[in-house]
Amino acid sequence: MSDVKYLRRWRVGAIRLLLVAVTSGALLVATVGPALANGAGYHHSGAVTQNQAWGAQATMRVEDPSVPTGTESFLVQRIMVKRADNSHWLEVGWVEWGKWLGPNGYPEKRIYTWDHVAPWRTYQTSYPIAYDDVITVRILHPVDCGDTACAWTAQLFWDGAWRSLRSVSLPMIDTGIVEEFTETWHHNASHWSIAVDGGLDWYDTKLRISSGSWLLWTTSFATTPNDSCPYHTRWYDLYYRFYTWWGTCP
Repeated sequence: MSDVKYLRRWRVGAIRLLLVAVTSGALLVATVGPALANGAGYHHSGAVTQNQAWGAQATMRVEDPSVPTGTESFLVQRIMVKRADNSHWLEVGWVEWGKWLGPNGYPEKRIYTWDHVAPWRTYQTSYPIAYDDVITVRILHPVDCGDTACAWTAQLFWDGAWRSLRSVSLPMIDTGIVEEFTETWHHNASHWSIAVDGGLDWYDTKLRISSGSWLLWTTSFATTPNDSCPYHTRWYDLYYRFYTWWGTCP
């Protein structure tokens, strides 16, 4: 991936977002609720479709954010499919949270899912990730199902095959709004910085169309880009190859 190395060479500082959890067998379940998803310490940057899609897929590089150890602070990089009114949704990505500590005593990165049915984030210990890994995730729905009972499924490409992580019924027929976001929350709102050395890369984000084909997320899809100071989005190829970096506010 020579283009990937090019992006990393020119990035300047960045962030990530993360979520919360508690162990339950092989599954880690987040228990800190929606209160962390807003407020002065919360920032998100990325893009949202204005029209509907039959699914979303993204490839991301796992970075090493400076999430403060032992705190509720987090960084997440994820995609989401949702209803236009935001009432029902499913997301998948990776997260680092200040209280998910590994054997070395520092926060670990996790693959996770989250949705409107269970107000917490979950991950499976079967898919360990680390700094500099490249992961691909997707959310999809049976094309032309025509029934809101048909489940949307979040998947991870792992060991040469797609692994289903979570399925949930969304009250939408066939299509939904898509988000691709980097999110952070810092426990100290006056500090707000979760630094990421070099930035956060997104590669080849795709949207699924009615035929079942996957197309690169370009300007052919009506899109609203989003910056949340002090984190900024630098687009290389709208909107499928970009990175998020840490900067300053006007």
